[in-house]
Amino acid sequence: MIPARWIAEHLERGTLRSSRVANAVSQGLSHCYEAVADPRLRSRVEIPSGVHTIGIGSAVFGGAGKTMVAIAYARAMRHAGHRVAFVAHGYGAKPRDPVVCVGHERVSDVGDDALVAARELRDVGVQVWVGADRDSVLRHASRSAEVLVIDGLLQSRPRAVDRSVLVIDAACSCDAWACPPLGDYRGSLDGLLSLANEVVVVRDEFDSPRELSLGRWTGIRKEREAVLVVTGFRGDSGVCSFADLAGLRLGYASLLAHPERVLKTLRLRGVEPVSVWSGSDHGPLDRKGAMELRNLSKAHNLSAWIVSTKCACHFANQDIGASQIVIQVHVKLSPELLI
Repeated sequence: MIPARWIAEHLERGTLRSSRVANAVSQGLSHCYEAVADPRLRSRVEIPSGVHTIGIGSAVFGGAGKTMVAIAYARAMRHAGHRVAFVAHGYGAKPRDPVVCVGHERVSDVGDDALVAARELRDVGVQVWVGADRDSVLRHASRSAEVLVIDGLLQSRPRAVDRSVLVIDAACSCDAWACPPLGDYRGSLDGLLSLANEVVVVRDEFDSPRELSLGRWTGIRKEREAVLVVTGFRGDSGVCSFADLAGLRLGYASLLAHPERVLKTLRLRGVEPVSVWSGSDHGPLDRKGAMELRNLSKAHNLSAWIVSTKCACHFANQDIGASQIVIQVHVKLSPELLI
């Protein structure tokens, strides 16, 4: 495993706490990181006038379901009758001038999050914008919309977004909260919650509901759930169900920050991959990774690789030794979203 992936996995899982690294020095570094990060949680962004802005930010550096929640907010706003634009961040890509992503672009040009959002929102008429300069993207997007959903922005300055939404994974434990090098949280719990108007807790539909104790943070107006519902899979031959996978030798390939969360989703539904492969968050899938996947496909005689919608953007048209089936996830917000 490459060193960067090893470090990322330990940060994401918090396993450095139980290793020899978890000493007074690393704890001190974590507190120092927190002290430096908290003042920077409010990003300098020029928010356009005349539009209602919804910023969607994650408590962690990746893998909490932030973009899925942002898509759900955009869809809900559109269903309520508003003209909505979705502003993606283009992470891992090199977008230049502001452009509307339609879902057919190269992942290297617009980023996987923008591609996923465009494909999920085109049926309801929500434009997905992406570009190198966020201020410019926001200005362009606001010309044809009355509501902007901004993926990856918790709070802004000098003008604040109208609705700040903090996304937290249901597996989060406030007691285990830590910034690098002990964890992968963006800032202190107090710092993040102080900027949020709403908190969205993401959980699988098979998990029990869980409430966070947010009474001490008086600025929180609403706590809601984003329930992940798996509707099936999409493969070369069309849509298939979990029952259709019975008897197949399946692998799971990931370019996500928290691959274990998708694995949990599969196992809760009785799917146990015989091979698991993980690469860097947001990719790309390089030649070495593709070769590893082909070798694993042959070694385990795989029928197919299961991939997420985001990872499918990187695996498309790649020879990974077996066909690909994409897990289909629907996000249900509860309670219902109102502007």
